[in-house]
Amino acid sequence: MNRLIIAAVVLTSLLATSLTFSVKDNGKKSSYDPFAPDVPSWRAQQLDGEKSPSAVDWNDEIYRLPGDLLPSVYTLRLLPFLEEGNFTTDGHVTIFVDCVSDTKNIVLNSIDIDIHRTTITVLDLQTNSPMAIVGFEDLQSTVQKINIQTADSLKSGNSYKISMGFTSILNDKLIGFYRSSYVEDGVTKYLATSDMEPADARVAFPCFDEPDMKARFSIILGRKDSWFASSNMPKIGTNPIEGMPGYVWDFFDTTPVMSTYLVAMMVSEFVSTPSDPSLSNVKFRVLTRPELQKNAAYAANVGPRILEFFESFLGVDYPLAKEDLAAIPDFGPGAMENWGHIDFRENYLIIDENTTAASKQRVPEIIAHELAHMWFGDLVTMEWWTNIWLNEGFARYLQYFGADSVEPSYRLLEQFVVNTLQRVFVADSLETTHPMSQPELKSHVFDTIEYDKGASVLRMCAHFLGMDTFRRGLNRYLTKNAYNNTMEEDLWNTLEEQANIDGVILPDSLSTIMASWTQTENYPLITIKRSYIEGDGALVMQSRFLLPIEDDVETDPKTIWWVPLTYTHDFSLRPSTAWMSTETRKLVSLAATKDQWVIFNVDQAGFYRVAYDEANYGMIADQLIADHSRISIMNRAQLLDDAFVLAKVEKISYSIAFDLTLFLKYEREYVPWRAVLDELNYIDIMMFKEAQYADWKAYMTSLVKPYYNYVGFEETESDAHLTILSRNDALNWACKLKIADCVANVQSHYAALMNEPDMMLSPNKRNFLLCSGVENGRQAEWDFAYNQYRSSDDGSFLVAITCTRESAIIYNLLGMMLDPNSIRSEDVDTLFANLAANPLGNTMALDFLGRRWNDIEAALGTSHFVYFFRSLCDRLNKQAQYDQMIALRDAHIDILNSTTVEQGLDVIQANIEWMNLNQEEIGKWLMNPSTATALPTTTTEPTTVTTTEILTTTETMTTTVEPATEDTTTKSTATSTVFSTSSAKPTTTTPTTTTPTTTTPTTTTPTTTTPSSAVTVQPYMCFTLFFTLISRWILHN
Repeated sequence: MNRLIIAAVVLTSLLATSLTFSVKDNGKKSSYDPFAPDVPSWRAQQLDGEKSPSAVDWNDEIYRLPGDLLPSVYTLRLLPFLEEGNFTTDGHVTIFVDCVSDTKNIVLNSIDIDIHRTTITVLDLQTNSPMAIVGFEDLQSTVQKINIQTADSLKSGNSYKISMGFTSILNDKLIGFYRSSYVEDGVTKYLATSDMEPADARVAFPCFDEPDMKARFSIILGRKDSWFASSNMPKIGTNPIEGMPGYVWDFFDTTPVMSTYLVAMMVSEFVSTPSDPSLSNVKFRVLTRPELQKNAAYAANVGPRILEFFESFLGVDYPLAKEDLAAIPDFGPGAMENWGHIDFRENYLIIDENTTAASKQRVPEIIAHELAHMWFGDLVTMEWWTNIWLNEGFARYLQYFGADSVEPSYRLLEQFVVNTLQRVFVADSLETTHPMSQPELKSHVFDTIEYDKGASVLRMCAHFLGMDTFRRGLNRYLTKNAYNNTMEEDLWNTLEEQANIDGVILPDSLSTIMASWTQTENYPLITIKRSYIEGDGALVMQSRFLLPIEDDVETDPKTIWWVPLTYTHDFSLRPSTAWMSTETRKLVSLAATKDQWVIFNVDQAGFYRVAYDEANYGMIADQLIADHSRISIMNRAQLLDDAFVLAKVEKISYSIAFDLTLFLKYEREYVPWRAVLDELNYIDIMMFKEAQYADWKAYMTSLVKPYYNYVGFEETESDAHLTILSRNDALNWACKLKIADCVANVQSHYAALMNEPDMMLSPNKRNFLLCSGVENGRQAEWDFAYNQYRSSDDGSFLVAITCTRESAIIYNLLGMMLDPNSIRSEDVDTLFANLAANPLGNTMALDFLGRRWNDIEAALGTSHFVYFFRSLCDRLNKQAQYDQMIALRDAHIDILNSTTVEQGLDVIQANIEWMNLNQEEIGKWLMNPSTATALPTTTTEPTTVTTTEILTTTETMTTTVEPATEDTTTKSTATSTVFSTSSAKPTTTTPTTTTPTTTTPTTTTPTTTTPSSAVTVQPYMCFTLFFTLISRWILHN
């Protein structure tokens, strides 16, 4: 199968949703918001990344510094000019360096900086005499360096002082020391702010811009005397600037030793909102433009509390005296962990009356992410960007604990599996993925592997070491390596030292175990085949989960993982554990009898998927129907996610996957529903115009209606956070399925809005109500939305007018795109993409694009065509449609000669092949969906192999490391089940989370049937796996 098809389908994750939102921000560049679930992931990658790596290959020696000189202290003085026509900075830097190798070349990083060559001096601190400078090479445009050449060599062991003046540009590219702006009372206000990561300090000032060249920084910032300046450290003094009345210098305390990418500077008219000093010994402030100060209280409250939590959790004090949280109008990443001065996008820090529940959750999570960096990244820094996961993986993992400490009702430790672990699974299934540690670093820095896989692998390590040992090990790691740089071996060695002290027995060195996860791309599929005839044995097999893979290809020995297996037949008991090492097959004994289900990967703590034989799947499905609360919330989410992904790649049948959904009519928890809804949405899109859709709609209604009735249409003050998130999902599905109560409520609310256009709508339901109101209305409802769009900048109404199901309106709306007096020019991409996502509008938009190509080109130019073409592809699943798109591309190949276009065509082909493979099977299941696979009985044994038959002559039964014993601490909660082989039973000390009791309706056990034979692994066909990059998580941080 064409690998590009797989890669393209992965990019369709959020195109399974029906809408695409575009946020306008005073004409500024918009950035992808991962909490906006309706931005297609392929478009998101065009808009923004978690952080944007430099265009250069940092591993190329021509960009690296020679290492002859190591900086110890910088004195950096900057005076930014924030006036139209003069966005520059007057600067001066003095760098104290230690020479470690004789050299006549002083090489510094620098980009687009005007060096004042006559001001360059080099002082030998041993003799206190200046050194003669004989040359200067300006290599900024080629290798981002300058080279100051001296007549005599700088000697190893000696120290020197290098000084120079310079002028740099206050750019608008959101890198280095740059300018941002906002509008206040109709007046544009400017500020100077910074973002130095990963390699942009060199844009602000000449420096040794590599993370292991740490130094101390004394920063001096010039400003108007009515303005405000801030940096990493507290201000220690202010003096007038000679010859510049009305301007002053602010002097800041010297920083601890740190990397250049952590330098922070801001000069603005911002105001400060201090935190309650009783919350922390550290001085906390939230810095915002004046208009937002009224909304800064939440961040000012939770910030110091999270910091206090981390100090306790890690046992290491925060080393600085203050922490600023600054809301920046124009900021590239979601936030940046500058030591002592964290910068955020405004909507990632500020909460107001229009903030949705999802965005409210995002704020403490991002604050916690950045504060975790104060230890992992700032205090202890990775040696080089190849190990950036040591920064970002830890920050992603610990953000869940930090945010949970201030918002326990959010139950974030449960949400980890759907927001982080399952998010990265599909990306890490591809051949285009890369290891967490990247010795051949190219362009992958700051992607989901470093963040989400890094967090997931650390979570797995914490589980098998035990949380107590893990925390004590982190304390040892941070204390031992404070103010230094590390590689991953330093982490594993320190954790292993702690494990040895605590009596945790590991099957090999921790470095060896973890290297199989950090230095190898992809992850394992664990396949379980139970021996029901002989009783309690199971053959466990591991194989590389890679797309695509041929069924007859043996797993490469280099892709064998050390797998910490956990499994149980009763979640009230301590799970059984075993290690799978360098073997691809292993026999384990089970505490379960042959008529009891077994679930592997308890609470989805391990970074692997699990496939079972059909009999075990049948018993699990029956248990879920009888009493789903007997299986933990996270494992219910795991079962659903694994099953639908495995069905897509034909490892199991869709019938098995759908059997596992039967219990959803009784499921009231957010996390299991969230794990499967995107998969179900894709099927909904594919089946929408098919004969089986009536059966599909009826079945989905049977699942969704009880969920909708449980959460209700209206919000109440007593709603739990997860109830609000659940309601968002339930309402979208209920109205999509035309459940009468939902439609009636939408029509009533929309009618009230038409009568009172200024009426406040709940931010959690606003976009839904506007879209569904138009969808379930006629011309009058559409006219209202269109008039609101024309009279305001509210992008929600732009989306709403595309939700209509009236073909005449869609036809006219497509034509209106060509008239800027009808649809604003900057809105045409969003309009077309949303019409393309409309089930009725998709084929009409395709016809419009082909029929009126010349008119579109005359009105809009050629720049929109690739985006229009790609927007159409995700709902197309017929060969005739594919042929039509091929013909369109060929007719306009001069414009549509694009990788994005080819990816779109691959998506269509993937949809076609998915339909060919699965439409019939799903249709047959939907004809009789009421019966689950039955439990095996004592009188009818499943047809399966025996223990002897599945063993080779060299294999023997392996007992579990720990027997299953009663342990109430491992019941179905959000706390982690501890995997350990120590003699003493470890305890779990993660923050306590209360799980509401789920009331499960009484059900009748389905009629029993004889299970079929154990599943045989089918050829690995991956035509439709798309990346479930759902909107519950943050891009950078």
